[in-house]
Amino acid sequence: MQTRAIMLRRTSAVAAAVMLLGYASGANAVTLSTGVGALGDPESNWALDTSAPLTIVSGAADYPGAWVAAPTGSNWITPAASGSLAITAADGLYTYELAFNDPGKQIDIQWSSDNGSQFYLNGAEVSSVGAAGYSSLVSFSILASSFNAGPNLFSVIVSNDPCPECNGKNPTGLLVSATPVPLPAALPLLGSALVGLGLFGRRRRMKAKEQTELSRA
Repeated sequence: MQTRAIMLRRTSAVAAAVMLLGYASGANAVTLSTGVGALGDPESNWALDTSAPLTIVSGAADYPGAWVAAPTGSNWITPAASGSLAITAADGLYTYELAFNDPGKQIDIQWSSDNGSQFYLNGAEVSSVGAAGYSSLVSFSILASSFNAGPNLFSVIVSNDPCPECNGKNPTGLLVSATPVPLPAALPLLGSALVGLGLFGRRRRMKAKEQTELSRA
């Protein structure tokens, strides 16, 4: 009977540890993707360094299907839009930024831009897209250990190249789909919880042994 009671307590403790693991993973949930919202709405997470407004769009008005389809949970964003479509923007460089706290986990990213661009984490380049890369996605991952313990900054510098042959139709935009990978970052927490359970069980066994020896004395 006593053995069964101890097993039930251990099972409950393990369940509590798993619940704690789930809460820890959820607490670090972050939104790093572009265009998390309805098409045609203002972008609420990423911003231009000039503070000019950005709009969530599905593609370019003058080039239907030219921009790669956005992964689920993300959309293209642009500084020049008509409704839910990007329109001609001024030539030049556009710096998109997103400030966020340490996500505490690996982040897998798929992204694209019109035209070429460089993707930076805290000033260090981590990826790039070619001038005609808007028709496909570039994928890379950022390990949990690569983020600062406090504030972090994504910066993407997009070049809207001059296009004399485009007859004045020259849109620009950015697409970022960021997916957190919580399990590797959460494993140390589960390990610590299980170690704690092991120490708890050992202490109980030692205490039971001491009580048995005292009763025999």
